[in-house]
Amino acid sequence: MTSKRAEPESLSVGDTVNWNSSGGRARGKISKIERDGTIQVPDAEVTVTGTAEDPAALIEVIRDQELSGVFVGHKFSTLTKERSSRATDKLHKETQTNMGELLQTRAQFIPSSVDTEARSVEVTWTTGAPVLRRNLGGSYFEELSLGDAVNMERLNNGAPLLNSHKATDLSDIVGVVERAWTDDKEGRAVVRFSDRAEVEPIWRDVQNGIIRSISVGYSVEEFQRIDSEREGDPHTLRATSWTPHELSLVPIPADHSAQIRELETVQEPPTEKKEPLNMDETRGMEQAAAVEAVATAPDNSAAIEAAVKAERQRSVDIRHCVRAAGLDDAVAESMITEGVQIDAARKSVLDQLAQRQAAAPTIQHVSVVEDASDKRAACLEAALEARVGLGEWTEQAKSERSSSMLDMAKESLSRSGANVVGMSKSEIAYRAMHSTSDFPLLLSNVARKSLLGAYEAEAQTWRPLARQRNLPDFRPVYEVQVNGQIVPEELAEGGEYKAATVSEAQTSWALKSYAKKIRVTRNLIINDDLDALSRIPQMIGRGMSLFESNHMWANLTSNPTMGEDSKVLFHADHDNSGTGAIGVDALSDARFALRNQSDLAGNRVNLGAKYLVIPTALETAAEQFLAPFTPAQIGNVNPFSGKLQIIAEPRLDDASSSVYYVTADPTQVDMMVYGYLEGEAGPSVTTLDERDPDGTTILARIDFGCAILNHRGFYKSTGA
Repeated sequence: MTSKRAEPESLSVGDTVNWNSSGGRARGKISKIERDGTIQVPDAEVTVTGTAEDPAALIEVIRDQELSGVFVGHKFSTLTKERSSRATDKLHKETQTNMGELLQTRAQFIPSSVDTEARSVEVTWTTGAPVLRRNLGGSYFEELSLGDAVNMERLNNGAPLLNSHKATDLSDIVGVVERAWTDDKEGRAVVRFSDRAEVEPIWRDVQNGIIRSISVGYSVEEFQRIDSEREGDPHTLRATSWTPHELSLVPIPADHSAQIRELETVQEPPTEKKEPLNMDETRGMEQAAAVEAVATAPDNSAAIEAAVKAERQRSVDIRHCVRAAGLDDAVAESMITEGVQIDAARKSVLDQLAQRQAAAPTIQHVSVVEDASDKRAACLEAALEARVGLGEWTEQAKSERSSSMLDMAKESLSRSGANVVGMSKSEIAYRAMHSTSDFPLLLSNVARKSLLGAYEAEAQTWRPLARQRNLPDFRPVYEVQVNGQIVPEELAEGGEYKAATVSEAQTSWALKSYAKKIRVTRNLIINDDLDALSRIPQMIGRGMSLFESNHMWANLTSNPTMGEDSKVLFHADHDNSGTGAIGVDALSDARFALRNQSDLAGNRVNLGAKYLVIPTALETAAEQFLAPFTPAQIGNVNPFSGKLQIIAEPRLDDASSSVYYVTADPTQVDMMVYGYLEGEAGPSVTTLDERDPDGTTILARIDFGCAILNHRGFYKSTGA
């Protein structure tokens, strides 16, 4: 944490500050600032006068990383602003780690339609109304998304109906959730009450409209933060994935649109809007939807309002008492839920304080920050990348602009604890490459980035024709081909079902390792030869990309034997080869052959022609033939104009400058496959750990394999 002495304009409400006190450094959060007047400190006969040169601040003290409810006053000149608030960090951490903890939301409801025989009632248990909550970071709204955001599995698997969220004993269960559902506006459920004798008074009060509030206990798996449009207003945490666990009957609601639903024969709702209940601790911040009314329900709104005010005051008093004692907010919430009165709450708080003071544990706080050595290493790497053209001259890179590789080697040795005083250039280079310094890793990272950049830049024209499958090891893998269609046969009256025959064939292929090594010598370091450090890996990276392309195209031009029938790819029995230069007749033959290919069971697969694969010698002729134009006569129309995609590959010229291919879409049929070792797709770069007095070795390796799986997606023309 970085801090500085506060200036008159440097602090604002909500900032976290610290100051000297009799017990050491104290911390708190600013709640009020006075630049020309006096601040009265609550619960104390103390005032603080502020001026424009040295304003005064009212501060709520932070104890054990929590706002305590105790206030003090200080001048700005005695305060130090904390740039990075540990309280905010702790709030963020608690939000991430406590998403799964069970939360509660309560709301007022009115008497419901009741099925006395089934002892059931339909309830509305949430409308997604926002809740104003408060924690160490300040106030915020919590909002529950509905519809697909709600996991209804637990509610629909016999979730309990509880008495005021109590779950310490089986007697707390007063019923069961029979069925629950949600839409985009509200969540509803049908609950059935137990016929136990102790539940009967609760059931009668529900029928008579005495008990009117329903609540849901839930856990949140994922929040979305939505900032307020007006500065200073609380932000919103929207639960985009959450799970209701239970429903409860409660005395005081917050989401007062959540209610036991009326019978279908109800009166129209009143037209005037009622003010929403402003509950401090529960979900009461949304204007409730118009509430349905039972014709026979008594008008006891005044009694409800009085009960709400009394409950709200009890909640506020309990929270203030608990926070002033430095106890966890969960203590206050438990007392509020259990209906503990304020006098009993104060006695309980005193008892817990006595227990905590008796234990008096020593708490140590450990803070992990970025090491200065790591920052220096990042600057060296950024400068080296900028010098070889792999990165920009950022602020990090500019700080080492004048450093040579030998300077970087010396810096790496010093940071590892070695004494470089009196060392020769050769000794510095040797020790840097063969010690515990991070210099070999620095060189390896630059070589790796140079290699991968060149590898990815090289064009690979075969990729549209193939699919990738990475393998877990180097053992041969078998690609099984199953016929794609099973045609039904007529079932005579009283006849038996005929078994389908599944035909299959398989082709095997495996990964092999290919490698090159790069020597980084002491001469390269002493001479500051950055070109060798970048150009050699680039050439190897480009070579690996060319190597993959050589293998893929060689599979096609070598006419390999297929595993399905032990016949070559372009065999007469495969009906996938012909003659003729690029034109309407030759391409019509190719399209016909692809359309009429059959699977292993003899069913037509109806493949469409998508790619025209040609040597570069035919590129101009192919583009002229496929170019879109509008002929004057119907007989001159080119039916293939703009319908085939050209893949021009110079490796095909090595085999023949006249042979070309027409292929299907690989999404219709397996054609070519390639892959790498799982977790190591593409080239990998490692530093060889060996003692070589003249330098170090960087290994570049690729594990690669490929094969042609199926003859059905290919058509070959001799071009003449």
